[in-house]
Amino acid sequence: MQMKRAQAPFVLSFTKKEGIPSLAWCLEATSATERVTVCHGSRVETSTDAFVEGAWDGTYVDMAMDQGVCMGSGGRIRNGELVLSSPSHTLEALYSVRVADRLVVSNSLPFALVRAGLDLDPGYRSYLIDMRSIKRGLQRYVKIIPTLQGVPVQRHFFSNLVVDRDLQVRQERKPPAPRFAAFAGYREYLKSTLERITLNANDSSRSFVYRLLTTVSRGYDSPACAVLAKECGCERAMTVSDSSWGNPIDSGREIGELLFDEVIERKRQAYFHNAGMPEAEFAALGDAGDVQFSGFEDVLAGCILTTGFPNAWDPQWDMGPDIRRHDASGSSLGEFRLRVGFIHVPVPFIGCENHSDISVIGRSAELDPWRVGGLYDRPIARRIAEIGGIPRHMFGQRKSAAATWWTLQPKSESKANYEKFRSAHRRPEDKTTELVHSLLYWLSRRWLYFGWLFARVLGKLGIHVQIPQVVPLRFTEPAVEAQLVQWGISIVRQRYQFEPDR
Repeated sequence: MQMKRAQAPFVLSFTKKEGIPSLAWCLEATSATERVTVCHGSRVETSTDAFVEGAWDGTYVDMAMDQGVCMGSGGRIRNGELVLSSPSHTLEALYSVRVADRLVVSNSLPFALVRAGLDLDPGYRSYLIDMRSIKRGLQRYVKIIPTLQGVPVQRHFFSNLVVDRDLQVRQERKPPAPRFAAFAGYREYLKSTLERITLNANDSSRSFVYRLLTTVSRGYDSPACAVLAKECGCERAMTVSDSSWGNPIDSGREIGELLFDEVIERKRQAYFHNAGMPEAEFAALGDAGDVQFSGFEDVLAGCILTTGFPNAWDPQWDMGPDIRRHDASGSSLGEFRLRVGFIHVPVPFIGCENHSDISVIGRSAELDPWRVGGLYDRPIARRIAEIGGIPRHMFGQRKSAAATWWTLQPKSESKANYEKFRSAHRRPEDKTTELVHSLLYWLSRRWLYFGWLFARVLGKLGIHVQIPQVVPLRFTEPAVEAQLVQWGISIVRQRYQFEPDR
């Protein structure tokens, strides 16, 4: 009987590229050799058998980012296998593609496409919907990104990828969060986890350390997160002075000045002063709505940024174990974050795998003193914020948003370049397609809006209903945005073009 020959363990080999985004990495492996090459930006930390961009709630020198709450991504050799860790939230993913006997994995979609020699299909009109589908949860999001060459790219959210020597990839769940029985235990878990992440990001063994910075607004989530960040040593906050809808004044300056030594306040369209087309790197991931963060680029480099994504503290919404979300806000920050070089910590995602427990706490009698009634009421966030010293009248009065919609107000240079891209890839039948698409989009928006109002009213009465999606998903975004992802990728991928090593 012939014995199977033992395979050699993986050996990591690193190549730092100064010209690419500082936190980007791309791993390439072939079945013919045990050597795995990792091409990475200047801020990616490396050791003999591990690499990471970001921080987690464990000891830095152990490099066990896959065993904790990881805010960032990386990989290590574990028991002879290669383990790659995605962030412990659903705002960013890992991307993998198998081309012949070669496996390519990256924390950047355009980086993976470049290294695999692939392109998005200009004629495919559902990339936008596919990219935003993560809001439907971990079981229902679109996992495959089609390419022009017919080779699929896979997206991996909130998981570890375990790669064996045959380059077979299996998905492994993140370590589970604890159960939460009451508010005090849940709040302490949020604070202690954020504290450990902060200590990890400032470990003296690192080549680069990160300083805490928080967002603050007049809503619910960011003031609560700002209080937790302050307790972990944060001294600075950033805020957007105006909103795109709802309360016209969304500035958190007054709240920030209660808590911090420094508050940086800017308008939503401050990014208009940035050179080039800032919307492109956000559109590349399916949504230009987070582009207002680009106006703070100079203060974000080298920071741990805490934000209030997602709406985990709404007592009328149960994310479930699949982490279903109201929308995909925050999901387009990835390429911007990798280029600028900061760690993103969306605090409400911490422990959200047990969101059913969090929802029960939010509806419990112990939160009654922090319940104000109405459709916009989040007692968990209010209790954290008020006990942290923020007066009740200063936040959570009226819902608003700082998101910027492409169809309403893009930068003129970006709009002109996108229209040029659309014209170059326009087919004769597209005019009719877009006319039908526009009509169905109009119907879809009105159906969803009135359905949402109806569901919220019934929810306050204890009756939970789900409004059916009567219009196909591909018509729930404007027709003119159908090629935004392809346009964004076509621009961003140029950052990852470099001459191969000899």
